[in-house]
Parts: sequence; C-alpha cells; structure tokens
Amino acid sequence: MVLVFVALTTSASAVTFLLALWLFNNVAVSSILLVESSGELELVNKDGGGLGVTVKILCSGIFDGWVGPESLDELSELLNLSKELISRTELSGGLTIECSNSGNCEKGKFIYEDLPWETEAELVVDGTEEFFVDLIFKAAYYVECTILGTTVGELCEAAGSTAVELKNEGTGVDATFSDAFQTLAGGALVNCSGGGVESGETNGLETVADPETGTLAVSE
Repeated sequence: MVLVFVALTTSASAVTFLLALWLFNNVAVSSILLVESSGELELVNKDGGGLGVTVKILCSGIFDGWVGPESLDELSELLNLSKELISRTELSGGLTIECSNSGNCEKGKFIYEDLPWETEAELVVDGTEEFFVDLIFKAAYYVECTILGTTVGELCEAAGSTAVELKNEGTGVDATFSDAFQTLAGGALVNCSGGGVESGETNGLETVADPETGTLAVSE
C-alpha cells in the first residue's frame, strides 16, 4: 500500500498525513524487522451487548509483527503474556485473552479478528502541530462479557482506519490508543454488533520494540 498524503478538512484546519520512516539504531529500516508490541488496553462498550450498561475490561497481551522500509508495518499475531498464540477468530474454539473487570463485566475475554492487519506509520500535520500516528486498516476484535449474569459476545469493527498515537520513548515506540485521539486525527470510531454505531472505544498503551536488542524509532 502506498499513500502519499490524505487531507482531512475540519472546521479548524486541514489535517495532512505524510509518510513516516521506521528507524532502527538511527538508520532507516531497509528490510523486514521483527518487533513486539506489549501493554494493556481498556476495551469499552457504551451499550454492552445491547443491555444498556457501559462495560469496561482491561486486557494485556503481546502483538508479534514487523516494521519495514519507509512507513510499512504489520500486526501479525496476538499472544497472551505467557506467549501462547491466541485464536484468529471467535469461531475457532482456541485460546483467548482473559481480561479483568473495570466496569460491569463479571468475566471478560477477547481476541483480535482477521490478523494480520496492515498498518502504516505517518506524520500528521494539523496547522502548527505535528505528531506521529500508526494507521491500522480494518481493525476488528471480538469481545465476550458476563453482564448481570448474562454472557454476551460482540464483534466490534472500526468503520475505517484506526489512528494510534506514536511517541519515541527509550529503546522503543509508545503506541497510545484513545477515542479523543481518534477524533483529533480523523480516525474511525468503533461499531459493535450489540451496542451499535460508535459504541466501542479502546484506551491504553502498547510499547513497540525490537525483542532482542537495539533502538526502534519513528521519524519524518
């Protein structure tokens, strides 16, 4: 996928997306470099399962993937913290991520749908502000919660590309998920099969790094 720029017009200004570069040890990545993204995400459903309650669960895991030449990268597989491979769809009957309750979910679990996902690092120019994002194309996940004694499952999908804020930190890159940033960067909010349009929200932090050695960064 090659994207030169996308200009999104808002009431305040035109937001422009430009290709960014992945760097490893301060040198532009010229071939596939395997990376891991690990952290904790809070998944929010503003109308969990259509039951009229806001549901929140905290989920920890590891994405295996790669970054490549120029802006290209990919999320290839999802693992739990024991590095066991998580199922690719809710119908496969395999391992899922077990999540803790942070609001109205007695027991929760999730998987990410249809991996691998293509992603792309870009520089966003919004007037005088500049910041890096990773655009995730066709992001989707399946979440299951026990709510008030009833277990419900939902497929949640972004209507377009999901924008994740990137910041260089130490030996890796912090990737921050938030609904507020989605709105700022013109990313897609999440529609869930039970809760409806824009009922899903993802907040939290993942750190993208080379699992062996060296410093990963994103640059203009």
